[in-house]
Amino acid sequence: MTAASIIKLGTTTSVLFVAPQLDTPWARDYQTVNLLREDAEGRLDQLLGRWRGLLTHHHWPAPLVAGGEGLRMRPQLVSVVRRYFDDWWPLDGRLEGRLAWIGVKAQHPDLNVLLDIGGGSTECVTPRDSWSIPAGALRPQTDWSWPPLSDHPPVVIGGTAGVLARLWNRPVINREHITRVGHRRHELANWLTPERQALFQGGLIVLERFWDHYGWPFVRLSERGLLEGLWLTRSLGRKGPPES
Repeated sequence: MTAASIIKLGTTTSVLFVAPQLDTPWARDYQTVNLLREDAEGRLDQLLGRWRGLLTHHHWPAPLVAGGEGLRMRPQLVSVVRRYFDDWWPLDGRLEGRLAWIGVKAQHPDLNVLLDIGGGSTECVTPRDSWSIPAGALRPQTDWSWPPLSDHPPVVIGGTAGVLARLWNRPVINREHITRVGHRRHELANWLTPERQALFQGGLIVLERFWDHYGWPFVRLSERGLLEGLWLTRSLGRKGPPES
């Protein structure tokens, strides 16, 4: 594997990741930019300009840039991406899910069901299929059709999973942990901005709806996902997105 640079543009959170090895990054810069807001174009332009300057200054590899539901909903923002970077991978929901699966599978070889709760959509992935649900932290109450997932406890990823893992300091939680989040809400204010707190609450609603429907006894939490899948794919030399 060789060093690779990744820019992942999520609906609410974007990240620049540069690493020669997945666990030893040279840079990991997360920024909150809501791509559905009216000021998204200006904020995205400013962020990508800063990141291009950083990449140039350090002589890091040119990045692979990929986006999810936010850019599918607002495709005009792709012109901002192309203003700064040439290597742009448009991802549909199915491909987004498969790449996240690659990133998580490397850490969880027994992975059977993956639930990726994003800002604008939620990807449900199994070994043979992938579904993109039009609900996420920004729109948790959207109606959707339930995919035919097994009752095997899933690995949950995304910002909501990351907050839960930090809040409870454990990689496995049960339904009672979700119920008790309200009792620890004051702790969230110590390390989440008001905007991130609102996103967490939205993601929590999505997770609760899935949990109540499928009745899992527990879920596992992972901080890996689409970012790591993109890095693994690029570091192995792939020049274009894999087939979904």
